[in-house]
Amino acid sequence: MSTGAGETRWGGKADGMKVPKDMRAGLEKLLQHRIDPEMFAGMPSIDDAASAAAFMKDLVRSGALPKGSEVPADALARVIGVHRNTMSKALTSLVEEGYLQRRPGRPARVVADRAVLPQRRSEMISHTQVAREYGFEITSEVTRLERCSQKRIHEERRARVVGSLDLGPGDQVIILSRIRKLRSVDSAQGPSWIPALAETAYFAVDRLPSLLYDDLQAGRMKSIRDYLRHNRIEVVTSEYRIRTSSLAEPFLKPWAEFTGLTVRQVQALGFLRFESTTHSHRGPVEYSIAYLSDRVFAIRSANVSVEIRTEELAQATTTTEMVRTRSDRTT
Repeated sequence: MSTGAGETRWGGKADGMKVPKDMRAGLEKLLQHRIDPEMFAGMPSIDDAASAAAFMKDLVRSGALPKGSEVPADALARVIGVHRNTMSKALTSLVEEGYLQRRPGRPARVVADRAVLPQRRSEMISHTQVAREYGFEITSEVTRLERCSQKRIHEERRARVVGSLDLGPGDQVIILSRIRKLRSVDSAQGPSWIPALAETAYFAVDRLPSLLYDDLQAGRMKSIRDYLRHNRIEVVTSEYRIRTSSLAEPFLKPWAEFTGLTVRQVQALGFLRFESTTHSHRGPVEYSIAYLSDRVFAIRSANVSVEIRTEELAQATTTTEMVRTRSDRTT
C-alpha cells in the first residue's frame, strides 16, 4: 500500500519517526533478538509517551526484552524515534504497572512479562480475616524474623523497600518472612494444614509500637491489621500491585518440605504475587510481598478483594494432592 509524501503507513507524519523495516532492523541489532514482523502490523504512530509505552509492553511481552534484562532506554529512544524524555515517561508507566523496576543510578530492569493488575488502592487486606470469613484456621511458620539496618535487606529489593517506606539513612526495619497455612475449622482433627501463602514483610520501626518485635517473636500478633488497630494506628490506604508469578526464594525449600514435593515441582506451581504498601497517619508502616497459591486464593480486581477457593480446597484429600494439581484459572 502506498502512502502520501511525508506520511508513514500508520497515518502519522514521518518527522523523527522510523519506518517499520528500519526500526525492526535497529531493534534486532540493539536487543540481539529477532522481532516478529507482525508486531508492526497496523501499528500507530509512536509519537508520545502513551504510544511508546504500548510498544515497549509489546517488546517485553514478546520476549525481546526478557525478564531480568536491563532496558537500554536512550538507545531504544533513538531506534524508535522519540525523545529521551518521552521514553522516560513511557518507562515510568511500565514501572507503575509492574513490568519494570527502577533502581537509583542503574537502568530499569524487566521484572514481569505481564501485569495482571496495575497499581491500585483499597482498604488494607488481612489474610487472617479472609481465612476466618471462609471458616478456616490460619497458622504461620516463621522462616526469618530480624530487626536490622537497611543493609540486611536483599540488595535487589533494598531500593524498593526504602522508597516504599520512605526510610531515612539510619532508619531500621523489622523483616518477617513466613509461610502461612490453612485448615478448616470444622476438621481440626482431619486434614493436614495446607500451605496457602508465603510472604516477606518489612516494617518501619520508628512508626510502630516499640514492642512490635517482641510481639512478633512471641507469636502474639495474629493479624497485622488487628495489631495496628489495637495500637490506635490509623490505616489511611494500601497500595497493591498484583501479577502472576512463581514462588521465589527463600520459600522454595520450606514449601517443598511442607508439601512433600520436590523443589522443581514447587517451582512449577502458580502463585499470585501480591505486593503492597500500607500507609498510616504516621506515614508508610509496612511493605510486603506475598505469594498466594492460585489453588487457594482468587483476586477480584474490581475492588481488590481476596477470596478463598473453598470448592477446590474441599476436593483436596491431602496437601500433596492439592498442590500437585495446578490451577489454570486466575480471577
